[in-house]
Amino acid sequence: MNERYERQEMLPEIGKEGQQKLRNARITVVGAGGLGCPVLLYLTAVGVGHITIIDDDAVSLHNLQRQILYTEEDIYKPKAEVAAGRLSALNNEVEVHPVCERLCEANASRLIGRVDLIIDCTDNLPARKVIDACAARIGVPWLYGSIGGWQGQCSLMNCGSEPKRYADLLLDEAPLMPAPAVLGALSGMVGAMQVAEAVKYLAGLSEEQLLTGKLWWMDLKTLRSGIFRF
Repeated sequence: MNERYERQEMLPEIGKEGQQKLRNARITVVGAGGLGCPVLLYLTAVGVGHITIIDDDAVSLHNLQRQILYTEEDIYKPKAEVAAGRLSALNNEVEVHPVCERLCEANASRLIGRVDLIIDCTDNLPARKVIDACAARIGVPWLYGSIGGWQGQCSLMNCGSEPKRYADLLLDEAPLMPAPAVLGALSGMVGAMQVAEAVKYLAGLSEEQLLTGKLWWMDLKTLRSGIFRF
């Protein structure tokens, strides 16, 4: 048992076999902001072997309230490159590839590459539609995540016996649109949920135990949370 991951390998659903699956996994994370920071930290900590970060933005002062990979010294520096350096320092067993480009329809397949899972940490509808179309084209699942105000959401798309597309969610209930106001801690909670879902999927847990065709939501102000099917 690898000492670094021993507490994780003690989980019967993961064990040594599941940990090896994480080590072999390739994940592309789109966005290294509020959701991207906790997602990237936890993916690295749990031992996902190959991580690509796509983000063309630079660190700003107002990011530091919730984007926990960065410091004041990083202002004006490219987020993807700064994040990659921090992640490598956390776990040198993980291969991290920063991409300082904006994802669009024209470059999506090239930037995302051959992966096992895409994680959406963006903050806009057009980017999610690009991710959804690319995931369907290359045949891989993607994890939707969104935060705004006190509320957050998460779902696993393009996965399972009846794969769901982003349009299915749009038709059933309008997904949460990011708001200018957001509680910093919410980023961590929803980001952690995305990583937990990624680990479950990569380790091979059953479809019933995954957010396939289901939207998980939470409201930190009212302390309400739930799951609805779509």
